Amino acid sequence: MIDYSTHTEHFHKADAFTYNYKFIDDAIVEVYNKGYTMRQIADALREPQARVAYRVRLLQNEGIIDHKYDTFRARMTKVYLKYKKEIKELEAQLNIKG
Repeated sequence: MIDYSTHTEHFHKADAFTYNYKFIDDAIVEVYNKGYTMRQIADALREPQARVAYRVRLLQNEGIIDHKYDTFRARMTKVYLKYKKEIKELEAQLNIKG
């Protein structure tokens, strides 16, 4: 039987197809929750935005960085739900008085 664990002659061919994400991950961990967007990080690292977005999602799923909840959409959703609750309360008061 052939021992393939020592068969390493082909490893030099794989170097062109490997990618080291460590410097991207380090940059994301350092600045993502400080208010930088994925686009800003991608521009600073001169990487495609899709690659940075992929790494952000992966790091979020692993629990290394937190999800951003202070976005424009999140703030507007919070305002919408607050007003929706107030409208329901007002409608309930109108139904009691009417």
